[in-house]
Amino acid sequence: MDRTKIVIQGREPIEINRLIHGTLACDSDRQAEADALLDGVLAQGCYTFDTAHGYSGGRGEKALGNWMKKRGNRGEVFIISKCCHYNEYRRRLTPYDIGSDLLNTLAKLQSPYVDLYMLHQDDPDAPVGPLVEAFYEHITAGRMRAWGVSNWTWQRVEEAMNYAAQHDLIPCAAASSHYSLAVQYEKAWGGCPFGDEGVSETITGEDMAEARRFFAQTQLPFFAYSSLGRGLLSGAFTAEKLREHPECLDPAGRKAYCHPQNLERLERCERLSREKGCSVSQLALAWMLAQPMNLALLVGVRTPEEYADDARAFSVSLTQAECAWLNLECDTL
Repeated sequence: MDRTKIVIQGREPIEINRLIHGTLACDSDRQAEADALLDGVLAQGCYTFDTAHGYSGGRGEKALGNWMKKRGNRGEVFIISKCCHYNEYRRRLTPYDIGSDLLNTLAKLQSPYVDLYMLHQDDPDAPVGPLVEAFYEHITAGRMRAWGVSNWTWQRVEEAMNYAAQHDLIPCAAASSHYSLAVQYEKAWGGCPFGDEGVSETITGEDMAEARRFFAQTQLPFFAYSSLGRGLLSGAFTAEKLREHPECLDPAGRKAYCHPQNLERLERCERLSREKGCSVSQLALAWMLAQPMNLALLVGVRTPEEYADDARAFSVSLTQAECAWLNLECDTL
């Protein structure tokens, strides 16, 4: 299998890019810019695009839909979108909300189907059975090809997988949370009106070792977001710079990732990238690609050149000893 591709399982196996373009920068109010970005990424062989029901106030899906219609390429691309994000009134994790969001997604995409539809958040009080059954209904009706979950604990993912197997339903195709060499020491997001209990933003850190073992053992495709720690490992800033000016990172990045241990990881990336002749970001992504999980990387690039730069991570090789050293598991190479 091509190292740059992974396979997800809907009604049939589907091969997608391992470096997925996250389209947060796409907005239908700036359609020409979105078109140029999507064209440039597609020209490099990336046909897998990630969006969500709420990105850019709903205009992210619309930008993708406008682009696909103008280019006539719906059958050539793979669209991932996400539904059922909390609002200020309720958690919104019900079969009704899946269907309601889905119909809006399809209208904005100007498509009769979405390739992979993922629950954007979890509600630990919502039983998994009705959700799995709702996805089965929409897949068999042709409105989506596969389903998945984002920001779920591994225990809830396992519960959903078991329910699908026990009831001969279509299994979960993928899970997604934060994963990176940059450990998330504090939650990046806050302000949810219903609290964040049960929501798994990250599988980094010692406390989440069991989650990483679960995904390594099951080989369930795992889509990692914030792979560069919201810019901490992008190479745009040195560790010395961030110690003096942590405000270089956005508030979520400062809160979650700008911690002494991660700055030491950044320093080690700086050193080893010089030795290997690659960038800091390429080395940080290569570290992820060397992990035993079935990983795909969500990268929110703003230019085609940024995507090309990230893709060079596939040519960077790391030994187990180098991976351990980068992750502060030993003091010497």
